[in-house]
Amino acid sequence: MQKPRILLFVKYPLRGFVKTRIGQDLGDRTAVKIYKKLANHLSQELRAIPALPTTVFYTPRGYKNATRRWLGQDFTYSLQQGSDLGERLRCAAKRMFKRYSSPLLILGVDTPGVNRSLLYQAVHLLKRYQAVIGPTFDGGYYLLGFNHFHPHLFEGIDWGSSRVFGQTLQRLKKIQYSRICLKKLCDMDTPRDLKELAKYGIDF
Repeated sequence: MQKPRILLFVKYPLRGFVKTRIGQDLGDRTAVKIYKKLANHLSQELRAIPALPTTVFYTPRGYKNATRRWLGQDFTYSLQQGSDLGERLRCAAKRMFKRYSSPLLILGVDTPGVNRSLLYQAVHLLKRYQAVIGPTFDGGYYLLGFNHFHPHLFEGIDWGSSRVFGQTLQRLKKIQYSRICLKKLCDMDTPRDLKELAKYGIDF
């Protein structure tokens, strides 16, 4: 088994660009602050596991150097490409698998419960299954890992809806990937979710 690689999807923390549902209630300044704390929390966990190299896929265009200054020199950086989330995920996974032919773990920064122990568990499970997925309570997922790239993996998904996790499971079944789920975690998408931050030592 090749060394797994992590693909971390981030947005540069511009006002009105990140955590917009939180921003509607608490203001864009608070939304940016929360997003930066979530990303910093996860990047700290990733730096603690250099055996799993990380590529940060950032957006928008033109913010590569700013994102590197923010998250640090421990990662490599690449621009997200595609018109919607599914296309961006597909393009990134295809490019990385073509370059490294290694298992991939796709992450966002919205779930503070993701830590090095969970990531090692996902890597271990990929030795027995073709895919591993971490569901969130809102119907999405916080992690998707797989051993081989499949061009149709990200098709037919209603991105941003509560159907993402279920539709992705159906897609994995359709392309005949053996699969297993990690524990369910909470995303930080709305003001009422923020009470979870204290569990992970994150204040705002």
